[in-house]
Amino acid sequence: MTTTTTDLARNTRRFRQLIGAVAIAVPLAVSTWLLAGLRVSAEVREFRGSYPEDAQPRGVVREVTLTATPAVVPLLDGRPLAVWAYNGQVPGPVLRVRLGETLRVTLVNRLPQPTTIHWHGVRVPNAMDGTPGVTQPPVAPGETFVYEFTPKDAGTFWFHPHLRASEQVARGLFGVLVVEEAEPPPYSRDEVWVLDDWLLDSSGQIFPQFNTRHDLAHDGRWGNVVTVNGTRGTTLAVKAGERIRLRLVNVANGRVFAPDFAGLDARVIAVDGMYAARPLDPAGYELAPGNRLDIDLTIPASLRGKRVPITDHFSRTRSWRPRASRHPRAPTFPNGAVPRRLRSVPSTG
Repeated sequence: MTTTTTDLARNTRRFRQLIGAVAIAVPLAVSTWLLAGLRVSAEVREFRGSYPEDAQPRGVVREVTLTATPAVVPLLDGRPLAVWAYNGQVPGPVLRVRLGETLRVTLVNRLPQPTTIHWHGVRVPNAMDGTPGVTQPPVAPGETFVYEFTPKDAGTFWFHPHLRASEQVARGLFGVLVVEEAEPPPYSRDEVWVLDDWLLDSSGQIFPQFNTRHDLAHDGRWGNVVTVNGTRGTTLAVKAGERIRLRLVNVANGRVFAPDFAGLDARVIAVDGMYAARPLDPAGYELAPGNRLDIDLTIPASLRGKRVPITDHFSRTRSWRPRASRHPRAPTFPNGAVPRRLRSVPSTG
């Protein structure tokens, strides 16, 4: 096919006309969208005041040191597991501050590679966000870095590295930050459940390959052992009449959890650190990686002396074993199918 000079001129004019039309249409579309947003007054009213523009420091500073280091700790079913940990424990320590208090965290890096801390879900100053090469330089082995901020919002948050996170989090570097209200609600107890799964090899240790082709093809790294707060088969003893705030955090790389609270008086009161407009039925809620749910849990007298299982309905029918042909270095799974039960709640009242 041949193209004449006339054809080129005609095509050039059409292209310029098209660009002009797009240049006019885009501002009009943006203006229309903005005007439409102004008309959605119900949604604007609903969220007004939910996100304070500024923090309100009260002059109280909570200081914490988090040391990231290799460690061997009794996890899962109590056997020694080689991990990377904050302060020698997995999950890391639960950090608690009240709204208006300032948190000052000194990170000490004793890992064999650089690291940072990202405060997941917390509205922090940009320099405190923990993104290497963007908001801060990586914290090299042997170095320290100080994070300091006053949270603007009360809620359930968590912290983890933002450098080689798929490896460092999977090795155990994660913890929970709880920002309490200035005057916390009068719950009997405030509990944290960190949901996770671990990919173990045939020796029972963490499978040492990360970001494999298998992981990338399956929405992330799926483990073969499910834990709550780093352990399996544990129970939470409660008393009849207690009202408990249960904070759920999913720190898994790929796994989704759908805990079933059937048989318990449970309501969702917050999602990802933000209060719901009203208490919600937890049935059907799924926690993707990084998600948090706050549950208002009341223990009725009718459960006195009984044990109530809490089942993960998402994993119940989704246990899996990789095929060697697709993943030539896949580990053998010593524990078979993913356990259904996350935790059971016996009443001791």
